[in-house]
Amino acid sequence: MLAVSVLLVAALLAAITRPTVAEESEARLETTPTSSPRTTTSTTSSPSTTALAVPANSGTAPRSTTTTETPTTEAPTTTAAPSPPSSGRCASLPKAGGGQWQCTLSEEFDGTALNSSIWSVQTTVKSGFHSGQECFVDHPDNVSVSDGTLKLTAQREPAPFTCARKNKPYTTQWTSGMVMTYGKWSQLYGRFEIRAKMPTAKAKGLQTALWMWPVDPFRYGPWPASGEIDIAEWYSNRPGYVIPYIHYLGGEATGATSWYCKVDPPEDWHSYTLEWSPQRLTILYDGAVCLSITPPVHPFHQPFTIALTQALGIGEKNLFDPATTPLPATTEIDYVRAWR
Repeated sequence: MLAVSVLLVAALLAAITRPTVAEESEARLETTPTSSPRTTTSTTSSPSTTALAVPANSGTAPRSTTTTETPTTEAPTTTAAPSPPSSGRCASLPKAGGGQWQCTLSEEFDGTALNSSIWSVQTTVKSGFHSGQECFVDHPDNVSVSDGTLKLTAQREPAPFTCARKNKPYTTQWTSGMVMTYGKWSQLYGRFEIRAKMPTAKAKGLQTALWMWPVDPFRYGPWPASGEIDIAEWYSNRPGYVIPYIHYLGGEATGATSWYCKVDPPEDWHSYTLEWSPQRLTILYDGAVCLSITPPVHPFHQPFTIALTQALGIGEKNLFDPATTPLPATTEIDYVRAWR
């Protein structure tokens, strides 16, 4: 998910900064609890939740992997235009090479609570994960379902509080929302689509991520060895662009990403799609190819889960600033669908 190191040419770095590998790894590999600033009311349709299973940074030796393949990339096509409203539930779709995609997941967010058979609200109290100054909590102000959409909101709390991660508590005044299918739904290969609209902010300090995380995040070693698929990351300091990033050992150096995919305006509804086969990972925005690579065999032959995150910005160019970053800020999700 949340952005990591960039080993791209200096001209691209001048436009936007992603956090370092160390920042990403620290956030991903800490598993510690924390507290909520308010009385928590679960936003799921049942009280049980599943913690984000990110293994603790305990120095576990990674399994041996050898990757000699170099990914190939294709340039994106045209600027993505706003996607039309949903035409209904998930239906079979034609594949480019023949045959049909058959629907395996259709989450339309039609109710008034998160479907706990598919989703868990991820909290820092359960997982220890956070990106910036926010504390992820399970509260209707941060995670809610209404009027046919899921809403993930970052906001300022009335007073500072302790987000009590085990061993590393920190004081903050900002909370936000994150949901994930970890432990409840996952899939190996297929087509995955999220229709979403980003916050309206144009000032730096916000980040949205629509991403996928492996079922076994240590199968080939610590991040990024076991993989991650960022279908879409949006940064409020560069609001007209959405960035994909496919993480794996080697991918950090070769740049399995694209910085040129315009989605304008991002606060309109757009579709963000991944088509994933053993031979190819292709990311499309409103049907236009943004990134297409031939990945190594490892780590992309295990099932991945879906995660949706609204966070506060990090990094030099998108650092959250309480004085200028507009809050509350909400990412809305119209649907999440998958096919095989």
